[in-house]
Amino acid sequence: MTNWVNWAGDQHCAPARVAAPRNPDEVAELLADAAARGRTVRVAGAGHSFTDAVLTDGLLLDLSGMNRVLELDARTGLVRVEAGATLNAISTTAHAAGLAFPNLGDIDVQTIAGATATGTHGTGATLQNISAALHSIELVRADGTRVEVSAENDAEAWRAARVSIGALGVVTAVTLQLVPSFVLEGIERPVPVDEVLAELDSYVDGNEHFEFYMFGHSPLAMTKRNNRVDLPEQPRAKAVDWLADIVLSNYTFDALCRLGRAQPRTIPWIHRAAAYAGSYRRQV
Repeated sequence: MTNWVNWAGDQHCAPARVAAPRNPDEVAELLADAAARGRTVRVAGAGHSFTDAVLTDGLLLDLSGMNRVLELDARTGLVRVEAGATLNAISTTAHAAGLAFPNLGDIDVQTIAGATATGTHGTGATLQNISAALHSIELVRADGTRVEVSAENDAEAWRAARVSIGALGVVTAVTLQLVPSFVLEGIERPVPVDEVLAELDSYVDGNEHFEFYMFGHSPLAMTKRNNRVDLPEQPRAKAVDWLADIVLSNYTFDALCRLGRAQPRTIPWIHRAAAYAGSYRRQV
C-alpha cells in the first residue's frame, strides 16, 4: 500500500494500488481490473481540494502522465488538453498563442480535470468558475466505454459533468473555450475595515476582481483588486516573486501562525503587524 496525502495535509488514505495510466485505453483496462476485484476507484489530481473526495482503499488513479496539450486553434480559442495537464502548463502554452482562461484562482498547479470537477474559482462578481471554460469533456465510464459530453449532445449530462467531483467517470481529456490574452493591473493595499464594509458594493461592482482579508485584532483589511488595462505586461522578477510569495506569504506567515499557537498572547500583536506589513503593491 502507498499512502496518499493532499496538499493541505488534512486528508490521507492508503490505496491498495496506485496506477498512472498514459492514455484512455489504459484507464479502461484499470477500471475493468478494479471492477473484477471489487475495488472502488478514485482519481487524484494535484491534491488541492480540502475534501475527502479522493480517499479510497481501492484503486487510486494518477493522471499526471496524461498532461499533453493535444490541439490548439488560436482562431476559435478552442484548446484540447489531457486531464492531467496543469493550469500553469495550459496557460503558458495558450498565452504563447494569444489565449487565456477568462478567470483563474491564486494557484495554478492544479490539474484541469481536478480544478473543474471541484468547482475551483477565482474572484469577480461577473466571472464564473473555471469549469465555465469547458467546451466538452471526454469521460471513461465504469464499464470502460468512452464518451464525449457537451452542451450540444447531452445538455443534462453536461450540467452534471462540468463539476462532477468524479462521480460520472474518469475525465481523460477536455476541450476549453479560451479568450484572447489580456493584461491585468493588480493593486494591493491596506484599507480600514469599516471603510471596506461601508463601501463593499462599490468595491465589488467597481472592479473586475476584488477580495479582502481581515485580521481579528487589526482595524485594517488587506484589499486586492485586479482590472484589465491597456498596458504592456511587466511581470515581476523571479527573485521578487520568490521573496513575496514564498518567503513572506508562506514561511514568514507560517512561522507567525506557529508562534501564535505556542504563545496565544502574541496573536493581537501578530495581527496588527501582519496588516501593516501588507503595504501598497502594484504590478501589471
